[in-house]
Amino acid sequence: MRKSQRTKRFIAVAAVVAAVALAGSAYTNTNTFAAEPRAGAGSQSISGYEVSDVHYDLNAVDPQLVDSLDFTLSAVPGPNATIKYRLNDTAEWSGDCVNVAAAVSDCAAPVGSTVASVTNLTVVVAD
Repeated sequence: MRKSQRTKRFIAVAAVVAAVALAGSAYTNTNTFAAEPRAGAGSQSISGYEVSDVHYDLNAVDPQLVDSLDFTLSAVPGPNATIKYRLNDTAEWSGDCVNVAAAVSDCAAPVGSTVASVTNLTVVVAD
C-alpha cells in the first residue's frame, strides 16, 4: 500500500472516531457545582429557661374557661423567639406568645381551654 493511501485511511478513520466521540458527548448532560462547596460541623451548649409567676387569666363571663396565660422566663428571649405552651399532654398548642415586658410573656389560650383541663403546663421557647 502506498503512503498516500495509508494517510487517507488514517484520516478517514480519525474522522469517524471524532464524529462518534462528538455525537456521544452531544447527548450527555453535565453537572455544575457552586464555586465553593462547603461542609461543616459545630456545637453549642443550650440552656433552658425557668418558668415562674404563672398566672391564668379566666374568662369574665365563664370563669371555667382560660382566656390567656402570663408567665415570667428566667431570661429575655431573642426578638425572633417562638414561645408556645399547652395546658396538658394532649392539648392543642397555643398560638405564638408575645413578650410584653423584659421576660414576661402573654399568651392567648386555644379556644375552649378550660380550668379543668389544666393538668400539665408545658412551655416551649426557641430563640
